[in-house]
Amino acid sequence: MSIGRSIDILTKTLIGKTSDYTANRGEFYNFEETAKFVGGGMDPLSVMLTQVGIKITRLDSLRLGHDERVVTNFEGIKDTLLDLAGYAIIAHAYLSAREAEGDEYEDGCNCC
Repeated sequence: MSIGRSIDILTKTLIGKTSDYTANRGEFYNFEETAKFVGGGMDPLSVMLTQVGIKITRLDSLRLGHDERVVTNFEGIKDTLLDLAGYAIIAHAYLSAREAEGDEYEDGCNCC
């Protein structure tokens, strides 16, 4: 499989899941509402980065899959990597959208 094909799969997955999770209430609706639900000063970006952390720990668990004590019943490494890439893209898009709305987020990047 090529990188381009993997990007196509990621795009299709993100579009489908965005529709499933937001019910057409905005691309970041589920993250915004989760931040409100959790409270404590959590913002949508923190929710997204929490998801990244969850996927990284999932990868670590899958990496240990050679151990007979670790049983994988659902998604494997490829699916988890796709999810991880998806959350990174969502966070990038979120920050870009906030910037376009005039919000400043200083990350030291002048590339995009």
